[in-house]
Amino acid sequence: MEGINLDNVETQANQLEQVNEFNTFKQESEIEIANLREETTLLRNQLAHLKADRTKSSQPKTLLSSSKKLSGLTGHTSTKQKNKSAGIPDQQDKKIAISEKKLLPPSKKVNPENIIKSKLLHWVNAWESRNVPLYLSFYSKSFNDPKRSRSKWEAYRRKSLKKALSITVKISNIKIYSPSKKIMKVTFSQRFKSNRFSDIGLKELIWKKGTRGWKIIKETWKPR
Repeated sequence: MEGINLDNVETQANQLEQVNEFNTFKQESEIEIANLREETTLLRNQLAHLKADRTKSSQPKTLLSSSKKLSGLTGHTSTKQKNKSAGIPDQQDKKIAISEKKLLPPSKKVNPENIIKSKLLHWVNAWESRNVPLYLSFYSKSFNDPKRSRSKWEAYRRKSLKKALSITVKISNIKIYSPSKKIMKVTFSQRFKSNRFSDIGLKELIWKKGTRGWKIIKETWKPR
């Protein structure tokens, strides 16, 4: 009987773990979808501005071609036409060419800072709602805590979140610095309050882009 009971307990534990993993995966997917929607909106806005600017830049070119046709009909050859036939570029054409170069789309289609800001807000919401699986999903498996190992840190955070009956987190003065393409440093003022205690200080989160997107690899806290 004891062996059967142990098997039942292990089976229930495995099922619960699978349910938690599925819920975490579902919540991560929802966050990624929300980020993709924001990125799509940004790209559409950039494209709309690009089309509007190109429409404006095409107007001088249209007027110039009309003046050429008019001069051709009158039979008079302008100085600009003579310069072009001699291989000398027109100053107006130079300006148009330069303006068209400026309208070329940037190499970075999506600003990573917008992604980090979005993830930062989702991280705060997960913390305030005490959603342990979702909160921990923002942290990389290689997360480095200066006081304890990764496994002990996770156990500590699980215990802390479960003990708190209410959590309020307010962040302000957000600053983002990118030392490389795959690293983002975010600093901000943080006001934390729960039914157990409250504090105010400066927090720094270091995000790294990996195969599963941007994850927190380091977190530091300086109380005031």
